[in-house]
Amino acid sequence: RNPMAKQDYDKILTRLMEILTRLSNGEQLNVAELAEELGVTKRTIQKDFNQRLYRFPIITDGRGNYWYDEGYSLKER
Repeated sequence: RNPMAKQDYDKILTRLMEILTRLSNGEQLNVAELAEELGVTKRTIQKDFNQRLYRFPIITDGRGNYWYDEGYSLKER
């Protein structure tokens, strides 16, 4: 049996949708600020970007700031 409960998956999904929505709104996101706002560690947010969202065209400056590649959005045009 998988030790990760359904509730954990719900938390992850909710957090990832928050990140993707904010990126789609043109926000530049900071790992430390996101971690504090979402009540998780900076390591968790880094894992989100590096392992869970790696297929999205997300740009980083290498200093903890992330944004969508120019012209990309989840919104319909």
